[in-house]
Amino acid sequence: MNIVVIGAGSLGMLLTAKLASYCKRIELVTRTQAQADALLAEGIQVKDQIDERNLQPNPEFIISSYENPAYDNRLADVPDYVLLTVKQFAIDDSFIRNVAARLGKTSKLICFQNGTGHVERLITQISSDQIYLAITTEGAKRISATTVQHTGHGITYMGPSKPNSAPSEIKDLCNLLKSAGFRAETSNRIITKVWNKLVINSVINPLTAILRVKNGQLIQSEHSIQVMRNLYAEALKVAQAESISLSEDLWEQIVEVCERTAANHSSMLQDVLAGRSTEINWINGALLTIGDKHHLALPVNQTVYHLVKTMDTS
Repeated sequence: MNIVVIGAGSLGMLLTAKLASYCKRIELVTRTQAQADALLAEGIQVKDQIDERNLQPNPEFIISSYENPAYDNRLADVPDYVLLTVKQFAIDDSFIRNVAARLGKTSKLICFQNGTGHVERLITQISSDQIYLAITTEGAKRISATTVQHTGHGITYMGPSKPNSAPSEIKDLCNLLKSAGFRAETSNRIITKVWNKLVINSVINPLTAILRVKNGQLIQSEHSIQVMRNLYAEALKVAQAESISLSEDLWEQIVEVCERTAANHSSMLQDVLAGRSTEINWINGALLTIGDKHHLALPVNQTVYHLVKTMDTS
């Protein structure tokens, strides 16, 4: 199987390192040439409680950068799958043209983004039949340009972005992920799972970023729990207005995420601490946009949105 991973953050490096042994060919595409050069020199180091590994570049493991002008003109073998692991804000028109150029007619694009809005941008240049969504609870933290820590094992769900489409065409990728040690399943209700994760992220991520606390600390204070419940209640209104059926135990899932990842820094907190742009526009910002469409007032989401934006470098 020929796989291209676009995005060399924590998840992109983790997937590349774990899948490499099970692929005919895998290519990791970085944003900057500087990171590509570092990976070419050092490979990918994965730190895991069970397994530590170092993946060195070789003819079956290619590293490239879409910052390099030569990249646009160098089309490798047509990939079976392109795994998109960049943040939402990276997906602009130029980036989408670059991704579209890598896809063959039978290639499938698997999107691992948090939040919503990316599919609408991608389908301007890529057929919706080729676009699949992935939701993962794998924990990963980028330590450096070449090192990633696997902070927790979770599960990955994948399914087609088009409603009522069957997920069977990505069964082989699901099996590949399982071979590499991940828990993975296909789903014909991926849109519901995307919304479940959107709501979970909208409750946990901005509060950890604002308060500068680990996930588990949110449920240690009755005051932060009350803000969490208010954020959750507003998100439920938006989902109901969109005719999305969320999991009945979603609040319990939010608490469980805080407990299970108690020692973790959320991705939004990591971005704030590192001085990077956050994905607030596509998480709480997305809820605000959809809420406006339905004339819903979301004062708590609006407040946390603006507070995070004061720390956002975008």
